[in-house]
Amino acid sequence: MKAKNIDQSLMNLPFAVDWLEFKGETYFAQINYQESAKAGKPMIDLHYCATKAFNGIIEKTVQWDKSKFKPSKLGQSWKLWKPHTNYPRTTQHFSNFYVKDTSLPDMWTMTPWKTEDNGLYTLLPTEKITKIKYPIGGFAPGHYMSKCVSCEQNFMGDKLARQCEPCAINTVNESNTKALTELHKLKTALEKIKFSNDIINEVLGK
Repeated sequence: MKAKNIDQSLMNLPFAVDWLEFKGETYFAQINYQESAKAGKPMIDLHYCATKAFNGIIEKTVQWDKSKFKPSKLGQSWKLWKPHTNYPRTTQHFSNFYVKDTSLPDMWTMTPWKTEDNGLYTLLPTEKITKIKYPIGGFAPGHYMSKCVSCEQNFMGDKLARQCEPCAINTVNESNTKALTELHKLKTALEKIKFSNDIINEVLGK
């Protein structure tokens, strides 16, 4: 297949780099352009996690087959992607270009975005938000798959994270509620002691 044709095939894929499910298993996937050009069809590298992908550690390379792939709850791009025929016909940076879609906000344009990394995910200029200070309880963001010690569900987070974010937030909230309850009891007890001392001093003063 000519380079122009393989470029078009790759542009029509619903992702460039993202979390996907392949035959029921979750992988961090990215398009392998060199293998795609050799095979004349889209080829996808599957990695255990994003860190492995960044280090070039590939679990396996498979041919794109929409019947075998589906979006992962960890991913984003597939949900937003719209195939388009007017992409630049080049082999460079195809993953940096996005489609103008009237069903999406105006920030979705054909030009690459200037973005900012908030430590969790990439933010668009229009999505400036207050940064969350981690760790929260037993959770911190990252690209490792772990099992939560509270709910025993798999989650993606820091290498040392032991809780998923919802469980970590719930644990902190429960701890804060308990601490506030104990503080209120202590405050009430101190007020009673102060009141008793005031009464005693008043009696002794008379």
